[in-house]
Amino acid sequence: MPNLKFGIRNGPKIGFPNFKGSHSFVTKTERIQFAPRGENRYNEQEIIAPLIKEGTRVDNMYKLMGFWTGIFAVMFYVGGMMTPSLLMLASTGFFILLGYMNLTERMYMYILGAYLMVFMVGFSYYTNFIHVPGAGH
Repeated sequence: MPNLKFGIRNGPKIGFPNFKGSHSFVTKTERIQFAPRGENRYNEQEIIAPLIKEGTRVDNMYKLMGFWTGIFAVMFYVGGMMTPSLLMLASTGFFILLGYMNLTERMYMYILGAYLMVFMVGFSYYTNFIHVPGAGH
């Protein structure tokens, strides 16, 4: 009879790490069926403390978005599209500036949500009222 406290390892391997210091993966049966009821097998402080210590790296993601919008700005400029190039250049400056402000993760998420909302409203307005379908050069 297998020891049910730690589960059995006969199910399909799935991507849940076991948080015990090794990089092996637990099985689906061990993860779902044999976790003790009412108690957590893992100490949250061992899992969360390194994340708090390192800090969230959302600022690096904003710098990365600034890099890619800069690439788009260059490509639009090379393609002769000045308006999208200037919009992407403004977005590049916006993202790079935010990347160096060291805000909290929550503030970064609020700013991203506001940015996406403004983008979708502007894009919807442009596609419905300004853009002429099939009017290429």
